[in-house]
Amino acid sequence: MMRTKIICTLSLCVFGMVVSAQNDKKHELGLSVLTYATNSSLAYDAMSWDRFQFVNGVSYKLHHERSAFRSFVGIESNGFEYDDTQSNGIYAAATSNGIIMMAGWQYALGDKRLVLSPLIDVKYQLRNIEGESTGGIVPGRRVFSYNENLIGLAPGFNLAYVITGSFSVQLETNISFLQNYRTGEQVQYGADLSTPIKENLQEIQYRPISILSLNFRF
Repeated sequence: MMRTKIICTLSLCVFGMVVSAQNDKKHELGLSVLTYATNSSLAYDAMSWDRFQFVNGVSYKLHHERSAFRSFVGIESNGFEYDDTQSNGIYAAATSNGIIMMAGWQYALGDKRLVLSPLIDVKYQLRNIEGESTGGIVPGRRVFSYNENLIGLAPGFNLAYVITGSFSVQLETNISFLQNYRTGEQVQYGADLSTPIKENLQEIQYRPISILSLNFRF
C-alpha cells in the first residue's frame, strides 16, 4: 500500500511539472542541420568538406528561469582517401561511423532576441573506424578495424537568435576532453600477421560548429 501511494505521489508530481512546463513554454526541441566533425583517427585536407555533416541529430531542453537542462543525440559519418602521389608512395583510406550523446546544463546571460549561454555537457561517443593502407616502410597491405568508446566533458557556448517566442536558430561551439577506450585488430597481409589493438587514449575535439539547429519551444 505504501509503495502504491509513493508511486502515485511521484506520478502526480511529474505530471504537474510537465503541465507547468508546457504552460510556460519550458520544453524545447531542436533539429541539428549542421555540425563540423573532428576525428583524431582520420586525416583531413585543410578545407575538407567531409568535416561538414548535415541533418545529424536532435536536441531537447527543459528550461527553468535562466537555466536549462539539455540533451542531444546525433550521428556522425566521415572518411578520407589519398593515393600514393599525395603521400610519398602510401595509399590509405578510412571511414568512421558513430553516434554522439550529450547531456548537461546551460545558463542564459540574456533574455532578448540574441541570447548567449555558457554550457557544459557530459559527452559519450561510440565510433567504429575501418580502413586500409599500403606502401611505406613496411611493404604489403594493412587492414584495420577499431571500436572506440569516448567519454568526457564538453564545455562550450550556445548562441540563440530568437525569431518568435517559439522559434529560434541556435549555434553551439564546444571543446571536448575525452578518454578514448579503443579495441580492434590490424591485419598485415603477406606476412599473415594479425595484431590485436587495445589502447587507452586521450582525445581533444574542438568544434567551432558543434550544433547549428532550428528550435521550437512549447
